[in-house]
Amino acid sequence: MLMNRDIYDKAGGFDKDLFLYCEDTDLQLRIKKLGYKIMCLPQVRIEHFTKSSVCSSGGDNIYQFNLHKSKLIYMKKHFNLFTRNIIRIAYILGFLIRIIVLPFRKKFKSFKINKFKQIIKILIIYTLPGNQLYFKS
Repeated sequence: MLMNRDIYDKAGGFDKDLFLYCEDTDLQLRIKKLGYKIMCLPQVRIEHFTKSSVCSSGGDNIYQFNLHKSKLIYMKKHFNLFTRNIIRIAYILGFLIRIIVLPFRKKFKSFKINKFKQIIKILIIYTLPGNQLYFKS
């Protein structure tokens, strides 16, 4: 992302509550609300090394946790209660479908139990009452 410093400052900069994920989307939405255009230059390519920010033995779990936590914070900030709950239900249904089809996926053959545990942890993010703070108005 490239922008003038004054636009960045007018938008309030990056939200410190968003850790690693959704912070750029949040900033772009706030910039757009200020009346500026967001442009994509498809001819420009930047190589991104997948999950390089969370390289560790539990890196994938750290990635998934922070990704979904940031999504919840983003939704709380920008969507009304009804929309947040519709999105949450869609995520829950999607993860339940993943659990159902997991035994048939060859991609996860060697670590299906770990993938199952990871999906359950993500489901908890969206379903536990303690996480409802993201969905209350």
